[in-house]
Amino acid sequence: MYKKLIFLLISITIMASFAGCDMLDYCVIPKSSYIAFSVGAPIESEKIVFNTEELKNIINYGSNYRASMFYEKLNDSQKIVYMAFEYAMENGYTNIFVDNKLVENSDNLEKILIYLSLDSPLLEQNLKYNIGKFEDLSAIKDGGFNGHYITISNFSESLWNYKLLALNEAKKLAKEIPKNCTDAEKAEIIYRMVSIIEYFDYQELSREEYDAWGSEVVYPYLYNALVTGKTLCDGYSNAFSLLCNVVGIPCVEKICDINSDKDTGHTWNYFKVNEKWYNADAMHGDMIPNTDLGIGPGFQFGFSDELQQNIPLFKDEYPISQEGLFLKIDEKIKSFNNNAFYKKALTAYKKHNNNYALIVVEELDERALQKQINMLASSIGKSVQFHTFDIIGGKTAVFIYRWGLFG
Repeated sequence: MYKKLIFLLISITIMASFAGCDMLDYCVIPKSSYIAFSVGAPIESEKIVFNTEELKNIINYGSNYRASMFYEKLNDSQKIVYMAFEYAMENGYTNIFVDNKLVENSDNLEKILIYLSLDSPLLEQNLKYNIGKFEDLSAIKDGGFNGHYITISNFSESLWNYKLLALNEAKKLAKEIPKNCTDAEKAEIIYRMVSIIEYFDYQELSREEYDAWGSEVVYPYLYNALVTGKTLCDGYSNAFSLLCNVVGIPCVEKICDINSDKDTGHTWNYFKVNEKWYNADAMHGDMIPNTDLGIGPGFQFGFSDELQQNIPLFKDEYPISQEGLFLKIDEKIKSFNNNAFYKKALTAYKKHNNNYALIVVEELDERALQKQINMLASSIGKSVQFHTFDIIGGKTAVFIYRWGLFG
């Protein structure tokens, strides 16, 4: 009983502070809609309840380090839920109870959470959550309210502490970027910083390493990226986005739509410079040229939507990127008939001083590709290398480059 009374006293204190009331005054909560927070078992746990007017006044720390692309797509009620999720993440509340006056169904609740993960580099795209319904949750003298609750493993207190350590590291790295750089130059520097992080498959963790993280359901990908230097795609994209937003470059994240033509999970970035948006995938640091050829950090930085390797979730809700920041498609062909690839590649390769060419092919024929690459090498009298990338629409991007350009 003693513990319960202490908890309720703390709960009232917190609510009073957000409502701008003195601790000794009784704060009348408007009869509106509510959101509650708790830790532990969702239904049985003690809950802190806020009304929407109180939540409107909350200023979340993480909002200083995220974009608002998806936040701005929400209506007023949904924005309150979005901010409540961010508040829960920062304060270690793993359970959030949302009045059905704000969000009527679980699909919308899930969508708002994903929106926050795309805006904020402090929330992983690898989300772990469960959604259920509740009825007649007490709302302090106003009776109960009904709705959906969501339990989010990503919102643990320990995970948030890791993110704060990562944020401190990001601020240190940001100080290394010259202030007189353009936004495009800053984004390029950040890309190079993040791309040197080592890729790590978390399935390879030993039992001892797993236990060292406290058996977290969600690993601290951002912390691992910026502090330990090993992570996977979530960590790369979170790190790139965080650093961009710290220096004032709007940046959000994209996740693969697993219902699209590629049933794989992946995360990459979308950043804005000079009023235009571009894609970046810092997980491919091995494709950064070792010589300045006017293509920046290469194929995976500042590329257009056409060169995306996955269809992003909510693809129609992003601004369109029509061409690359540095590297642009030289030619597009349907097939290899009549040595079409060889002819287009030779022209483009010479245009770029025998350094590189980028050709998009609709119908890949690996045998014909190798044959016409050999023809290209014979024509210029030098060896060439190439990479193929499966891109959206079932097409293939072929990036041809001189020997030794990478690595």
